[in-house]
This record gives sequence, structure tokens and C-alpha cells, in this order.
Amino acid sequence: MINGRISVSTAAKVLHMDAQTVRLLLRQGEVPWGVAFKKPGSTQYSYLIYAEPFKRLTGFTIYKDGETV
Repeated sequence: MINGRISVSTAAKVLHMDAQTVRLLLRQGEVPWGVAFKKPGSTQYSYLIYAEPFKRLTGFTIYKDGETV
């Protein structure tokens, strides 16, 4: 978790799904805990998964040493 954000790979692991599926859900606006966006002129998406809503809705927690529960 960096600055209140969770990586796509961590979210995928917690949700027991492929990272590409998480990216697709974010691009389609299907989840309330993150967003996908493109910068003007870019062809690539950037993904933000907000830690607090993700933790609240999934029950995900993280230990101080970085181990996930």
C-alpha cells in the first residue's frame, strides 16, 4: 500500500481473480473502490485503487511488515 492506494496485483490477489479482470472492472466503472483513467494523448490507462474503500468493502487488512491477510 502506497499513499493510501493498493496495487492492482494486490487487489487481484485479495479478490482471487486475475489482475486483468481487476483492470477491466476499473475501466468499466464497475467497482466503487477505484478508477481507471487515460492522460490526454495517451493510449495507456492508469489505475487507482483507494485503500480505505477497498478495505471497508472487502475486509482486506495489511500487517506492518507488508504481509496481507
